[in-house]
Amino acid sequence: CVPIDVRVSFMKLYPRSEVGKRSSLNFYLKECGLVGKVDMSIPAMNKIYETANVEGMRKVSEYCIKDALSCQELMVKRNIINDYREKASIAHIPLFDDYATYGLG
Repeated sequence: CVPIDVRVSFMKLYPRSEVGKRSSLNFYLKECGLVGKVDMSIPAMNKIYETANVEGMRKVSEYCIKDALSCQELMVKRNIINDYREKASIAHIPLFDDYATYGLG
């Protein structure tokens, strides 16, 4: 298992001049034609955790699951894993080293 930071991978794909300060999951989802994420502020999430409201906890879990699935959808849409795998194969290095050490992605 190679942990990959989706945002870092996409920051390498999109020039800073094109992205500016909009480098967010929602920005990249829209750029790739995917459905945007569920919005929930950190203070709202903290308040739900403090009150342990069942309906609120359901919304938090929906938010977290959607975020995780959105990251997976982005990786599949742009073929990120296979690109890393191909570069690692060409360079004759382990996939983890490609992403974590050499930054070939």
